[in-house]
Amino acid sequence: MRRHQVPVYAALLLAVAPAFADEPLKAVVDGTRLILAQGNKLVTVDLTHRYPGTGLTQARLLHRAVKQGASYLLLDAVGYSRFVPGTPPPETGGGHCGGGEERALVWIKLGAHFEHLNSVVVPYLSCWETISAADLEAEGGKNIRAGKDGVSIEISRYGGLLKEGDYEISYSFRSPEFPPEIRLKK
Repeated sequence: MRRHQVPVYAALLLAVAPAFADEPLKAVVDGTRLILAQGNKLVTVDLTHRYPGTGLTQARLLHRAVKQGASYLLLDAVGYSRFVPGTPPPETGGGHCGGGEERALVWIKLGAHFEHLNSVVVPYLSCWETISAADLEAEGGKNIRAGKDGVSIEISRYGGLLKEGDYEISYSFRSPEFPPEIRLKK
């Protein structure tokens, strides 16, 4: 390899990354998997062991950023709650919480070649994990507070891994490389 080939390759990578961010991104749900497509690139993000529900019904892109060659996505994921053994199927009104709905923020980091590097799921409305967000429930779950600097959601947790209490989930658009953070409100 000649010496001048390395800088040309590095310049090519830098030139491709911003163009990648300008292409439309599509998110398709398949069970507990998100299939992301952009241009001729496709990647599957399996959330089976992280998403609290049994399957996703929709995913909406809230934010996308490119930083240091990586792409960061924040999605609002919605799906069905888990089923309780011995209950009727959800289409007849059975299942956990009457076949309730699970909602979560999903943070995804993609590499320069559209490969899945990392993902974090933060539930914000769940009957399975006993998380409620009263203002979100009143608005049909679509009232995520998003401003020019980021996203925040206030929740109450009645069980699960966190102790009972009121929490705030926040995500900063200025630091997209960090997943959403959960803080106990004082």
